[in-house]
Amino acid sequence: MLGHSKIETTENYYISSTEETRKKANEFLEKTIQSDVIKKIIKFEEFL
Repeated sequence: MLGHSKIETTENYYISSTEETRKKANEFLEKTIQSDVIKKIIKFEEFL
């Protein structure tokens, strides 16, 4: 999900994160997924 080439990198970030930072990251990802740009991309892909 984060795009790291090694799982260890993702694990290091996850392990060192706090509940608060994970919550903020989740909120950011949710806003990104719900953004108008993503909705337009999905509609375009459905058009293809």
